[in-house]
Amino acid sequence: MDKWCHDHFLRRRTLDEVVQLRDRLQKEMKAFLGTLKSTSFRDKNYGTIIRKALALGFFNQAAIHCNNYYEDVYKTVNTNQWALLDPGSSLISLDHEWVIYNKFELRAKQYVQIVTAIEPEKIVHLPYFQTENLATKIESKELKRPYVKASLDEARERLETSR
Repeated sequence: MDKWCHDHFLRRRTLDEVVQLRDRLQKEMKAFLGTLKSTSFRDKNYGTIIRKALALGFFNQAAIHCNNYYEDVYKTVNTNQWALLDPGSSLISLDHEWVIYNKFELRAKQYVQIVTAIEPEKIVHLPYFQTENLATKIESKELKRPYVKASLDEARERLETSR
């Protein structure tokens, strides 16, 4: 298993934690719902379904790529903090527009860890990302982060044209 993790650039400890978390969640969901429906790993939409589920669960831990600065700088949507992708992330230099993260860490620099790239089309329907709910300045009612709205509006437009 260690060799497979090494060959696929994965951390064994992280995978063990994921399995433990999955088992715990599965047990709790079975107790709550009775039966569970699952998508096969072989389903061609499996990755999309997982990213959508993560986006729904971690919507308040979303970050948007900042084009004005050097690579891999993101700004958290919720707290408006600058952060770099963790140096061990496989997303470095891929310039995804939006990511969700599980952990925000302060070291010599600020980092987001356990990061997943998401398409903004997966989150535009959530109440948290509606224009009226985006953060505004108290004195002028202008948006604090107009680039977030611009990105979400572009995603809404792409959704409309694809229908």
